[in-house]
Amino acid sequence: MFNVLARLMKVDPSFVTNRSCSKGRDCCVIKPCTRDARVIHLSLADKVSKRFAIIAAEQEKLDWFVFRDLAGQEVGKLGNRPSAIRRRLQKAAWQTN
Repeated sequence: MFNVLARLMKVDPSFVTNRSCSKGRDCCVIKPCTRDARVIHLSLADKVSKRFAIIAAEQEKLDWFVFRDLAGQEVGKLGNRPSAIRRRLQKAAWQTN
């Protein structure tokens, strides 16, 4: 889970682990590995998982709104353009607040 998050954030997985642990048990559940003391198992707390689900649903609605007129292949042809468009939309949202 944290490896996926690290890839999405484009950071090293150890960064996510360190930041997660520093926040304490409010946002993650920490369990030591019984077989290897060097390993800890991290999982998101229920409230954080629920918040991510809400954010994902909101993002899906926004993506549909922005790209609804494009077929899947057309979106694929855009390459990195959706990310650039999303950043511009986010910037525009911040400027209007």
